[in-house]
Amino acid sequence: RYHYRIRSVDNNKDNVHYFFQQSDMALKENTKLPLWFEGAEDPDKNFHITRFDTVAFMSEPADMDVLQLTPETECVLKLSYTNFLPIGVEGTLSYLGYDGQPVMPEANQSFKIVAGKVDSDGYVQESTIEENAIRIRYEYGEALRLFQEVESLVFTYKMANDELKTVRLRTSDWLELRANVYLNGALVVNFNE
Repeated sequence: RYHYRIRSVDNNKDNVHYFFQQSDMALKENTKLPLWFEGAEDPDKNFHITRFDTVAFMSEPADMDVLQLTPETECVLKLSYTNFLPIGVEGTLSYLGYDGQPVMPEANQSFKIVAGKVDSDGYVQESTIEENAIRIRYEYGEALRLFQEVESLVFTYKMANDELKTVRLRTSDWLELRANVYLNGALVVNFNE
Protein backbone atom coordinates (compact mmCIF):
# COMPACT_ATOMS: atom_id res chain seq x y z
CA ARG A 1 0.00 0.00 0.00
CA TYR A 2 1.32 3.42 -0.94
CA HIS A 3 0.30 6.57 0.98
CA TYR A 4 0.39 10.01 -0.59
CA ARG A 5 -0.01 13.42 1.09
CA ILE A 6 -1.18 16.26 -1.12
CA ARG A 7 0.62 19.54 -0.38
CA SER A 8 2.06 22.54 -2.14
CA VAL A 9 5.69 22.45 -3.11
CA ASP A 10 6.29 25.72 -1.23
CA ASN A 11 3.82 24.85 1.54
CA ASN A 12 1.81 27.95 0.70
CA LYS A 13 -1.73 27.24 1.90
CA ASP A 14 -3.14 29.91 -0.43
CA ASN A 15 -2.53 27.65 -3.42
CA VAL A 16 -5.56 25.94 -4.90
CA HIS A 17 -5.67 22.15 -4.97
CA TYR A 18 -8.07 19.66 -6.41
CA PHE A 19 -7.87 17.94 -3.01
CA PHE A 20 -8.63 19.38 0.40
CA GLN A 21 -5.72 20.96 2.26
CA GLN A 22 -3.82 18.44 4.43
CA SER A 23 -5.81 15.56 2.92
CA ASP A 24 -4.59 11.97 2.66
CA MET A 25 -5.15 9.60 -0.22
CA ALA A 26 -4.54 5.87 -0.01
CA LEU A 27 -3.82 4.18 -3.32
CA LYS A 28 -3.99 0.41 -3.62
CA GLU A 29 -1.83 -0.75 -6.48
CA ASN A 30 -1.28 -4.22 -7.92
CA THR A 31 2.31 -4.52 -9.05
CA LYS A 32 3.94 -7.23 -11.13
CA LEU A 33 7.54 -7.65 -10.06
CA PRO A 34 10.17 -9.77 -11.78
CA LEU A 35 11.38 -11.59 -8.67
CA TRP A 36 15.01 -12.57 -8.90
CA PHE A 37 16.10 -14.41 -5.81
CA GLU A 38 19.84 -14.28 -6.34
CA GLY A 39 21.75 -11.09 -6.89
CA ALA A 40 24.23 -8.92 -5.08
CA GLU A 41 27.32 -10.31 -3.37
CA ASP A 42 26.21 -8.47 -0.23
CA PRO A 43 23.58 -10.80 1.33
CA ASP A 44 21.80 -7.83 2.93
CA LYS A 45 20.98 -6.50 -0.55
CA ASN A 46 19.40 -9.73 -1.75
CA PHE A 47 15.73 -10.59 -1.53
CA HIS A 48 15.17 -14.09 -0.15
CA ILE A 49 12.12 -16.06 0.83
CA THR A 50 13.17 -19.04 2.90
CA ARG A 51 11.42 -21.56 5.09
CA PHE A 52 12.62 -24.31 7.42
CA ASP A 53 10.61 -27.46 8.14
CA THR A 54 11.70 -30.06 10.69
CA VAL A 55 10.21 -33.54 10.31
CA ALA A 56 10.57 -36.25 12.96
CA PHE A 57 12.40 -39.27 11.58
CA MET A 58 13.01 -41.63 14.53
CA SER A 59 11.61 -41.31 18.05
CA GLU A 60 14.61 -43.22 19.41
CA PRO A 61 17.73 -44.82 17.92
CA ALA A 62 17.18 -48.17 16.22
CA ASP A 63 18.35 -51.15 18.23
CA MET A 64 21.00 -52.47 15.86
CA ASP A 65 21.47 -55.57 18.04
CA VAL A 66 17.96 -56.63 17.04
CA LEU A 67 17.74 -55.13 13.56
CA GLN A 68 20.85 -55.27 11.38
CA LEU A 69 21.35 -53.90 7.90
CA THR A 70 23.53 -56.02 5.69
CA PRO A 71 26.14 -54.29 3.51
CA GLU A 72 24.07 -55.18 0.44
CA THR A 73 20.96 -53.39 1.76
CA GLU A 74 20.07 -50.35 -0.31
CA CYS A 75 18.71 -47.36 1.61
CA VAL A 76 17.05 -44.57 -0.40
CA LEU A 77 15.12 -41.46 0.65
CA LYS A 78 12.61 -40.53 -2.06
CA LEU A 79 11.02 -37.09 -2.21
CA SER A 80 7.81 -36.40 -4.13
CA TYR A 81 6.23 -32.98 -4.51
CA THR A 82 3.28 -31.00 -5.78
CA ASN A 83 4.21 -27.37 -6.42
CA PHE A 84 1.44 -24.79 -6.82
CA LEU A 85 3.86 -21.87 -6.57
CA PRO A 86 4.64 -19.71 -9.62
CA ILE A 87 8.36 -20.08 -8.92
CA GLY A 88 10.72 -22.96 -8.34
CA VAL A 89 12.30 -23.95 -5.05
CA GLU A 90 15.89 -24.78 -4.18
CA GLY A 91 15.98 -27.09 -1.20
CA THR A 92 18.50 -28.58 1.18
CA LEU A 93 18.09 -31.64 3.37
CA SER A 94 20.11 -31.82 6.59
CA TYR A 95 19.91 -33.92 9.76
CA LEU A 96 19.51 -33.30 13.50
CA GLY A 97 20.56 -35.71 16.23
CA TYR A 98 18.76 -36.49 19.48
CA ASP A 99 20.52 -33.57 21.17
CA GLY A 100 19.15 -31.12 18.56
CA GLN A 101 22.57 -30.63 16.98
CA PRO A 102 23.43 -31.21 13.30
CA VAL A 103 24.78 -34.67 12.44
CA MET A 104 26.01 -36.27 9.22
CA PRO A 105 26.85 -32.98 7.44
CA GLU A 106 28.59 -34.97 4.71
CA ALA A 107 25.20 -36.48 3.79
CA ASN A 108 23.44 -33.10 3.35
CA GLN A 109 21.80 -32.94 -0.06
CA SER A 110 20.49 -30.15 -2.29
CA PHE A 111 17.51 -30.56 -4.57
CA LYS A 112 15.33 -28.51 -6.93
CA ILE A 113 11.58 -28.29 -7.30
CA VAL A 114 10.13 -27.12 -10.62
CA ALA A 115 7.73 -24.15 -10.66
CA GLY A 116 4.04 -24.51 -11.40
CA LYS A 117 2.77 -23.34 -14.79
CA VAL A 118 1.85 -19.63 -14.87
CA ASP A 119 -0.41 -17.60 -17.15
CA SER A 120 0.53 -14.37 -18.94
CA ASP A 121 -0.28 -12.35 -15.79
CA GLY A 122 2.16 -14.37 -13.69
CA TYR A 123 -0.43 -16.33 -11.68
CA VAL A 124 0.12 -20.05 -11.25
CA GLN A 125 -2.57 -22.02 -13.11
CA GLU A 126 -1.43 -25.62 -12.83
CA SER A 127 0.70 -27.41 -10.27
CA THR A 128 3.80 -29.40 -11.11
CA ILE A 129 3.46 -32.95 -9.74
CA GLU A 130 6.52 -35.17 -9.52
CA GLU A 131 6.54 -38.58 -7.83
CA ASN A 132 9.89 -39.78 -6.45
CA ALA A 133 11.57 -36.93 -8.32
CA ILE A 134 14.43 -36.63 -5.85
CA ARG A 135 16.34 -39.74 -4.72
CA ILE A 136 18.97 -39.61 -2.01
CA ARG A 137 20.94 -42.83 -1.75
CA TYR A 138 22.81 -43.70 1.45
CA GLU A 139 25.92 -45.83 1.56
CA TYR A 140 26.05 -48.61 4.15
CA GLY A 141 27.79 -46.52 6.81
CA GLU A 142 25.49 -43.56 6.22
CA ALA A 143 22.42 -45.79 6.47
CA LEU A 144 23.60 -47.15 9.83
CA ARG A 145 24.15 -43.61 11.13
CA LEU A 146 20.78 -42.51 9.75
CA PHE A 147 18.94 -45.07 11.87
CA GLN A 148 21.14 -44.68 14.96
CA GLU A 149 21.87 -40.94 15.14
CA VAL A 150 19.17 -39.00 13.28
CA GLU A 151 16.04 -37.89 15.10
CA SER A 152 14.82 -35.25 12.60
CA LEU A 153 15.11 -34.28 8.96
CA VAL A 154 15.44 -30.55 8.28
CA PHE A 155 14.23 -29.19 4.95
CA THR A 156 15.31 -25.69 4.00
CA TYR A 157 13.52 -24.07 1.07
CA LYS A 158 14.62 -21.03 -0.89
CA MET A 159 12.39 -19.60 -3.61
CA ALA A 160 14.14 -19.46 -6.97
CA ASN A 161 12.99 -17.72 -10.13
CA ASP A 162 15.60 -18.96 -12.57
CA GLU A 163 13.91 -17.63 -15.70
CA LEU A 164 13.52 -14.06 -14.37
CA LYS A 165 9.86 -14.29 -15.33
CA THR A 166 7.20 -12.00 -13.92
CA VAL A 167 5.21 -13.81 -11.28
CA ARG A 168 2.53 -13.04 -8.73
CA LEU A 169 2.51 -14.78 -5.38
CA ARG A 170 -0.84 -15.32 -3.69
CA THR A 171 -1.55 -16.50 -0.16
CA SER A 172 -3.41 -19.46 -1.69
CA ASP A 173 -0.27 -20.76 -3.48
CA TRP A 174 1.31 -23.82 -1.85
CA LEU A 175 3.95 -26.52 -1.93
CA GLU A 176 3.59 -30.10 -0.70
CA LEU A 177 6.69 -32.26 -0.17
CA ARG A 178 6.49 -35.95 0.77
CA ALA A 179 9.41 -38.08 1.96
CA ASN A 180 9.68 -41.87 2.10
CA VAL A 181 12.60 -44.06 3.15
CA TYR A 182 12.98 -47.35 1.28
CA LEU A 183 15.10 -50.31 2.29
CA ASN A 184 15.81 -52.83 -0.43
CA GLY A 185 17.84 -55.89 0.43
CA ALA A 186 18.50 -58.13 3.39
CA LEU A 187 17.70 -57.31 7.01
CA VAL A 188 18.77 -59.53 9.87
CA VAL A 189 16.35 -59.64 12.80
CA ASN A 190 17.59 -61.32 15.99
CA PHE A 191 14.67 -62.51 18.11
CA ASN A 192 15.33 -63.12 21.80
CA GLU A 193 14.51 -66.64 22.82
